[in-house]
Amino acid sequence: MALSRKQLGKVHTAVAQLGLPDEAYRELLAALGVESATELDNAGLDMLLDAFVELGFTDYARRRSGFGQRPGMATDPQVRLIASLWRQWSGHNDEQALDHWLERFFGVSSIRFLPQERASKAIDALRAMVKRRRGQGRTPPAGPTEAAK
Repeated sequence: MALSRKQLGKVHTAVAQLGLPDEAYRELLAALGVESATELDNAGLDMLLDAFVELGFTDYARRRSGFGQRPGMATDPQVRLIASLWRQWSGHNDEQALDHWLERFFGVSSIRFLPQERASKAIDALRAMVKRRRGQGRTPPAGPTEAAK
């Protein structure tokens, strides 16, 4: 799936904020197996943005770090775990889809409004969803072997 204009804009914002020379930027892309950011999928984008964070890109780091300490609300580790489990289950990093799921099943319009006790339930639900998805990819066990007969 092609990246959105907003996602590509985030890449260009990071490059500009870091003052990254074109040569260094191209090396990062080459390490991901592409020549242009437009060739990245969502997983590749996450890896590129993580590399930018390591180089000092602050906007993305702030978003990934959560919402700070808020009494009664989901903790930073819970928020990160929910986002990680969502990526594992859905195969992409679509925050709007995650927010839609949270609203449908937990009555909150965004992860930032998720109370701590509901965050635990969301984590349990997502873990079960990931486990079921992984189970679908397995082949059923074969019948008895000749040795067992």
